[in-house]
Amino acid sequence: MDLTELIIWRELPFSLVEDPKFRKFIGGLCPKFKLVTRSTVRSDCVKLFEAQKHLLKEFIQIQKPRVCLTTDTWTSSNELPFMAITVHFIDIEWRLHKKSISFCIIPIRAIGENLADIIVSCLLDWNIEIMCTITMDNCSTNNVVARSFIDQYEPRGLLLLNGRHLQVLCWAHIINLVVQDGLDEIKESIFKVESAVKYVKSSPRRKMEFLQYDHEPYSSKQDVSV
Repeated sequence: MDLTELIIWRELPFSLVEDPKFRKFIGGLCPKFKLVTRSTVRSDCVKLFEAQKHLLKEFIQIQKPRVCLTTDTWTSSNELPFMAITVHFIDIEWRLHKKSISFCIIPIRAIGENLADIIVSCLLDWNIEIMCTITMDNCSTNNVVARSFIDQYEPRGLLLLNGRHLQVLCWAHIINLVVQDGLDEIKESIFKVESAVKYVKSSPRRKMEFLQYDHEPYSSKQDVSV
């Protein structure tokens, strides 16, 4: 179990236990220790996950909290779309908890209703019903997700203020969009600065020449060639 926890904690590949150098290292520490195969490590990881999931389910059922959801979707380097779902809640002792309850592949051409169904299925699996808010990126698809949630949960009285403030826009995403728009306005200046830096760093001689003027103050704006 300690080896399983190490692999999970350090995000190591299952094949580590079959690596010749690793097996030689373990053999030097304890010649009698019998290493398992990658299949056994994978099975142990799944068992540990299921055990921890069961404990978390029991904890949530005891607390019966009104949760806030956050979701995030992105595409991996191999073009697979993923979605993560996290619940945030305060327990009966006023301690804040943040727990990831889903990490799954979503349909490539998923629409708002499909994403809502995936989230609802996740909540049903965890026996979570009472919600406060759901925080998502600022896009039209997520607006559909929020409306679908309201249609399913509001008639049962499971939403705060009848779901009027269910959807919360992700401020980090909004700030990122603002910054990207701002950078777009000065992209020509950024390109010039990048080109100047590349020019100076392209050879040791240019770098030395640049450093000669590094600490010299400019007397006026006319000293700088624009």
